[in-house]
Amino acid sequence: AERSRCRFRRAGCAVLDPCARAAAARRPHRASHEEECRREVDAHHMAAYGAPPLVPGVRAVLLLDGDGNRIVAKYYAGYQKAADAQAAFEAKLFKKTKNASMPRGEADVILIEDAVAVFRLSADARFYVVGPASENELILNVVLDGLVDALHALLGAELGARTILENLETAMLAVDELVDGGRILEVDANAIANRVQMRGVEGSQPITDMTATQAISTITDQIFKSMNN
Repeated sequence: AERSRCRFRRAGCAVLDPCARAAAARRPHRASHEEECRREVDAHHMAAYGAPPLVPGVRAVLLLDGDGNRIVAKYYAGYQKAADAQAAFEAKLFKKTKNASMPRGEADVILIEDAVAVFRLSADARFYVVGPASENELILNVVLDGLVDALHALLGAELGARTILENLETAMLAVDELVDGGRILEVDANAIANRVQMRGVEGSQPITDMTATQAISTITDQIFKSMNN
């Protein structure tokens, strides 16, 4: 039985069909290509961080234009390593979402291959956060909201493909502040925007305007906050 599609609504999100999940659980186990890929990703995560991927993770963050061409693409933890595999994945993702229509500011979610993708649309650009098929779509949606809202704060109200391309470095820095190596770093849009603009996380004073002692103290506080989160 194929998993049912889930769509975000203002009132909440319908989870993947539990009956389909129960039916899948009763089937005899057979190692698939997707499971082998997932085990490889988990092994890579273990080698990189010394711990299994127990916390929410992201496999890719993608920004495509209205024709499906890449604007920004970040893949993590060995997912879709080869350039041709990435191009094929992006083409398939665009094909499955090109006819989607949602109210402005809302997100939708699809299952694709061994992954789940949450996406939002602007005038002529599409924003995707991709995670493992087992990942909670609501968490991925929070990550997506953080990215889009940060880009709005940095680039203005209209996030068209041309605007993003003209500010490509800013868009790439925003993605880097959002996710690092598949781990979620920050989802607060103001904090992401401030970091991209080389400001303190609280936005009270730009780091570039601080004395050396103040800057070191601010950076140290940020490190401790990151360790405690």
